Amino acid sequence: MSTAVMRCVVVTLVLFCPTSGFAFPVSPLSLLSTSHGTSMQSCGWRESLALRAAGGDLRMDVGEFEPQKVPVVAERRQSNMKLTEHSIAVIGLSHKTAPVEVRERLSAKEEEWNTLAGQLCDLPSVQEAAVLSTCNRFELYLVSNDNRRAVREVTELLSARSGVPLRELREHLFMLDEYDGVWHVMKVAGGLDSLVVGEGQILSQMKRCYEVSMETTGKAGKVLQRMLNAAVSAGKRVRTETAISRGGVSISSAAVELAEAKAEQTTGMALSECSVSIIGAGKMARLLVQHLIPRGVSPVLVFNRNPERAEALKAEFEEGKVEIR
Repeated sequence: MSTAVMRCVVVTLVLFCPTSGFAFPVSPLSLLSTSHGTSMQSCGWRESLALRAAGGDLRMDVGEFEPQKVPVVAERRQSNMKLTEHSIAVIGLSHKTAPVEVRERLSAKEEEWNTLAGQLCDLPSVQEAAVLSTCNRFELYLVSNDNRRAVREVTELLSARSGVPLRELREHLFMLDEYDGVWHVMKVAGGLDSLVVGEGQILSQMKRCYEVSMETTGKAGKVLQRMLNAAVSAGKRVRTETAISRGGVSISSAAVELAEAKAEQTTGMALSECSVSIIGAGKMARLLVQHLIPRGVSPVLVFNRNPERAEALKAEFEEGKVEIR
């Protein structure tokens, strides 16, 4: 399993009450089945997001949001509007369409994004390409002269690269073009397609996608550069002009808020009075420590099978704030 995916899987909070001797785990993903205000299961807010997309005005009107699983092949809108002289296409998979085992086989490190984009542009049907790969999604943004041919050639390339059989891969991929593709990119940047709706990390990841695609080895031309720049701008507007980012809107912050509530309900004690352990020492563990220390939890106990990684995590914080077990 790749490092990026592992970081999102292994991190678990463990609370321990020294008085009662009671301990219980709090998984960050357990918040999805709670009544947390920004969880996927409990979103019930109304916003209107005015977004400007490449080629003209695109208005996103979000009513009472009820998240649904993204279909493998989205329905075409009746509008046949062409945004460019060539076709925009989005091909990928996410936490909504594919299990972690498939996502990690297709994932690409940031330093590999432009290499993969170059391989895509070597295909006869692809003129421009950009790659976004995170622990929860793997997406390719393309400009092609024939989207049907591009979908066929790209899926064959991904199957050969990942070792996932073509038939199995097609079951997990979603494929969007033109208006639907641009609409999807805007929703991703705005945090509407995230595991925790409104989380801010995806915006920085989309910004990196744009920056990497603009490098000398990048393969994004005028069309994708304009689309990705518009997506980053839209994501910023969403967070400044709406309340989507209010409260805990990342898995780590929401997990700590859930732990606070559980500690009070279960032990009658504040989180700062409990002993808190984190299993894992990756990026998610670091974010958890950053949220725990301001709440008075010290020291935070970290359990990890890789001593070097655990020591590296400990070195990022003040002496005595983190202990390795």
